[in-house]
Amino acid sequence: EVTLWGGANGSGKSLITGMVALELICKLEKVCIASLEMPPKSTLNRMVRQWLGSDPLRDAHIPECVSEIKNFLREFQTQARGRLFLYDQLGQVQSDVMLGVIRYAASIGIKHFFVDSLMKCVRGTDDYNAQKDFVNALTAIAKDTGMTIHLVAHTRKLSDEGKKPTKYDISGSGDITNLVDNALLFWRNKPKEADARAGIGKLAGEPDALLLCCKQRENGDEPEFALWYHHASKGYTASPNSEPIYWADRLA
Repeated sequence: EVTLWGGANGSGKSLITGMVALELICKLEKVCIASLEMPPKSTLNRMVRQWLGSDPLRDAHIPECVSEIKNFLREFQTQARGRLFLYDQLGQVQSDVMLGVIRYAASIGIKHFFVDSLMKCVRGTDDYNAQKDFVNALTAIAKDTGMTIHLVAHTRKLSDEGKKPTKYDISGSGDITNLVDNALLFWRNKPKEADARAGIGKLAGEPDALLLCCKQRENGDEPEFALWYHHASKGYTASPNSEPIYWADRLA
């Protein structure tokens, strides 16, 4: 299948897809991430923090914490070796090159490929035919190989940041959402953040973000998931008082 992950710039799309990748690795799946908007070391930095549930640099000056941090890092390295692959390229990439990389990844047993993002593979947000052709090619690869492809896309800039996006807000051609099997939208609660900065507290009970399913071809269900941001781990939890996921407990 092809799953679309949409959201505004800076909304947290890459953070949530990083958590999905960690879950897949823990289930012994092979995963490749093509993060064309940040270098591999930044992607790894985020995923390591999510794996640890904290920022390792925060406690690195405390001698009794260093040994524990090293053990966690070795655990991550052991789990990721042979299962986590990173495509090392920044900036624009020709669509046919990316499609070739994805097909090669499928040939070596990679089951999940993350393309971050669509705009780095197709020049011009108004080149609707190129966008349609690229997404069509992704669906063909998914069907041919059995791979699941995760495509990150941006939403248009909305006039009101408090408004939740819909599938019609995905930037570019309407065929993008028509062609994919699933579409998920990530919404960051900017009004709550502004409310907190102002010390008002009126929106304190609201979630920090929402994951909105706006298309699911398999059964048509379109659920919403409330999420709370955990700053130290750069991850999300299912309730405001939840601890970050301890990924070692989720190993297959």
